[in-house]
Amino acid sequence: MPDRPRALAAVLAFGLAVRVAAALCVWDAPPVLDETEFTRIAASLARGAGYSLDGVAPTVRRPPLYPAFLAPFAAGFERPWPAARLAQAALDTATCLLLYLFSLAALGDPRGALAAAALCAASPVFAAYSATLLSEPLFFFVWTGSLLLLTRVIERADRPWLRAGTAGAALCLAIECRPTVILFPAFACGLLALARPFDRGRAVRLGGVVLAAYLGLAPWAARNKAVAGKPVPVATGGGASF
Repeated sequence: MPDRPRALAAVLAFGLAVRVAAALCVWDAPPVLDETEFTRIAASLARGAGYSLDGVAPTVRRPPLYPAFLAPFAAGFERPWPAARLAQAALDTATCLLLYLFSLAALGDPRGALAAAALCAASPVFAAYSATLLSEPLFFFVWTGSLLLLTRVIERADRPWLRAGTAGAALCLAIECRPTVILFPAFACGLLALARPFDRGRAVRLGGVVLAAYLGLAPWAARNKAVAGKPVPVATGGGASF
């Protein structure tokens, strides 16, 4: 497959071009709807006023990862949101690469992996979301990366606990971006651990992934309990946010 790297590079270049074009279409558009909450929290973090919607009272309204991603743009740029949209264009293009690597690891089919990356790169939905100030582009990146790391845990390889801890940390970040996947580590790792033929070492490693994922959530959950006075694992921002 001597042309595979060239074909992959072409797919990624196309995906980046589409996403930059989408960013340019809404270049300096102000945040709207849910975007306003993410950007207000990011601006509060950038000012050193804490995780707050108004810069005064702490909030548990939104998951923490995406505002933390936006905060450096709010702190370092006079016009932060165009810069954030360009960064997301690059991030979403990197998601296409991660999808290629995950598909290759899971299926072992270079052509199928390239097709998956091409579909991601050409998707108008993914391109449109990359130009929004919403958590989806960051989530897709972290989520796809966590799935790739999970395939490494299943393999018999050196440094198994480092691999398990890294995969668990990535899943934790995915949950702190989109809490709808909060049950995924337990269910997915449980099913993989019981897959035939049963492998005790694989089951133990997958248990380590689950432990790392949920232990990583503990500090944020404790902070939310102190703020809200009741258990809030990640956020209260609507049913989709758990």
